[in-house]
Amino acid sequence: MKKLFAALGVALSMVIAFSPSQVFAASSGPVGRNQTRVYPGPGVGQVTVEWQRYYGDGENFRIHYGTQPKTYQYATGQIGYISTYTVGALTPGLRYYFTVEGFRTGNVSAGWDGEVSTVAPSVPTTVVGTQGPVGRNLLRGTPGPMSGEITLNWKRFYPDTEAYSIVYGLQPGVYIYGAIDAVTTQPQTNNYSFTIRGLRSGTRYYAALQPRRSGGNRTYVTSEVSVVAR
Repeated sequence: MKKLFAALGVALSMVIAFSPSQVFAASSGPVGRNQTRVYPGPGVGQVTVEWQRYYGDGENFRIHYGTQPKTYQYATGQIGYISTYTVGALTPGLRYYFTVEGFRTGNVSAGWDGEVSTVAPSVPTTVVGTQGPVGRNLLRGTPGPMSGEITLNWKRFYPDTEAYSIVYGLQPGVYIYGAIDAVTTQPQTNNYSFTIRGLRSGTRYYAALQPRRSGGNRTYVTSEVSVVAR
């Protein structure tokens, strides 16, 4: 009996000693400095990757991915200064691992950290996303207050922001509706909100902000939130 316990003790110590270096946790996020997240869908063999911008002088991103942890045999091209992207042409039922590479001014790679993982769906799948707070503006979305409405709340990040347009749609990262300069900023005020009306009750929408900074600069769309209209 003592020999049996001794053998079990050796085996257990081997598991404790070697498992952490041999087993990779499959996380859907958020992970890394970009707070990367991943969701199956919306289409068959599609996966949606979402992240936050880390560098103030960032200007581009690329997604690296593959079928083994820490091994990325595929990559998108540079996809622009966005924070939601759907990777397609994946094998349904297969698990993929993703990481986001950022590029700073001058097209200088800032590298990447953090890996997310999910299985490419075999049927159309609704991307749940996040209601926030997310991104530099701490954007948050909530249903209501009335039927067919969604309310967005956020904080001003850049002091020279003069107005915010609201963009939204029925697929992640695809904004087919919007309101230009829906909210104008005010001196000494950093908290803002806007209610999107006339939506289909019970339908999931994906919404983001497009800030306009002094000089008319509209160079980016913020991180998005995903909310079901009341």
